[in-house]
Amino acid sequence: INELINRIIQENNIEIHSFIEEYPGEIDKVIQIAAYRIVQEILNNMKKHSKAKIVDLKVNYIDNYMCIFVKDDGVGFNIRETLARTKEKGNCYGLLGIYERVKFLGGRVNIKSFEGDGVTFKIKLPICRKVWINGKYN
Repeated sequence: INELINRIIQENNIEIHSFIEEYPGEIDKVIQIAAYRIVQEILNNMKKHSKAKIVDLKVNYIDNYMCIFVKDDGVGFNIRETLARTKEKGNCYGLLGIYERVKFLGGRVNIKSFEGDGVTFKIKLPICRKVWINGKYN
């Protein structure tokens, strides 16, 4: 994630303040890859659409969960309209992909945004993968 952050800083006029906590144990490889892809998608969307100048990124661990927090000072967007457009026209797969990836792994995602007021992502992923069986995670 740090390499991704450095590359985005070098290629764009975006200031990224980051804090990435080291986890003392082992994190499921699928969760590691998913977390990277989620952060990558969020940062790429911010780079392309938000016109943000400052991004705050934090990754820490609470209990058995990886918590990802990303906030920007960009233009923001209407979440409902964007998701409706995605379903109707088939664009903006990145946002939908974040929701689906987090849900598949048994995590939670909360996105807050208002037009003109940036966007905040709060994502919680289990350290160990959970599998969806018969309508519940095991």
